[in-house]
Amino acid sequence: MSQLKQPYQYENGYIFLADIGFGELPDLINANGYELHKKSEFHISLVCVKRLALIINEAEPEKVQAEIVELFEGFIADKPLEDFKLLPKFRFVERGDRKAVIVITEAPNLADFFELLRGKYDADLPERPTHITLYTLQPEVGIGILSRRELESDSRPIEMPNLKLTKE
Repeated sequence: MSQLKQPYQYENGYIFLADIGFGELPDLINANGYELHKKSEFHISLVCVKRLALIINEAEPEKVQAEIVELFEGFIADKPLEDFKLLPKFRFVERGDRKAVIVITEAPNLADFFELLRGKYDADLPERPTHITLYTLQPEVGIGILSRRELESDSRPIEMPNLKLTKE
């Protein structure tokens, strides 16, 4: 369960901005020849704590995860991340049998948090490209994207002219 205050949550090794609302979206879409299902909830994964902890210290990942969450709590007290922007950039993500459509977002101040982590741990940590997973091939099964490199290797731009996204 989450240790953070709403609208932030920490579950399954991810810190995310929860409960993002949109207007009406279709339940199913066709993308790149696949019928994809709308997710039942939308969030922005901000920090993949479990993978970063392994990069920082493979021997004690649980300790590092707790430290990162604590650092995040202090950070958002001064630099909140709720004022994100939806960018008009959709991508089709494919990894193995998983397929998804995401929309790219911009989370102000998140780069500052990653600089804080890099300084504290003296580690070359990838900054997470923020996005919202909208649709997936298998219902509710997303695809984690740790870095810009993973975004570029596992996805490609896709036009979604029928999806009109507005934040609620």
